[in-house]
Amino acid sequence: MVTDFWHGRSWPVLRAKLRHRANPNYWIPKIQANMERDEWTSRELEKLGWSVIRIWEGAVKEDLGTVITEIEAALEATHLPRREGGPTGGAWPRCEG
Repeated sequence: MVTDFWHGRSWPVLRAKLRHRANPNYWIPKIQANMERDEWTSRELEKLGWSVIRIWEGAVKEDLGTVITEIEAALEATHLPRREGGPTGGAWPRCEG
């Protein structure tokens, strides 16, 4: 099974910016707790047989082709059957919950 979590920001960059903004004592621990929750969620999903792929918004904006290649590689590793079509010449069946 494959799922994805989309995150919008690089944590080291965001943490540095938050230190100089309003309420860093709230935001930094909140985001750190979110990251810890995400790590826990990934472990739990992997225990259930899911593959977790994390893709950063910046990577999509900067180099979509590389992101697509990375997703395709992850899908290839799952050994799902390909079908014809799609933007890169092949597509995989949509995973249903």
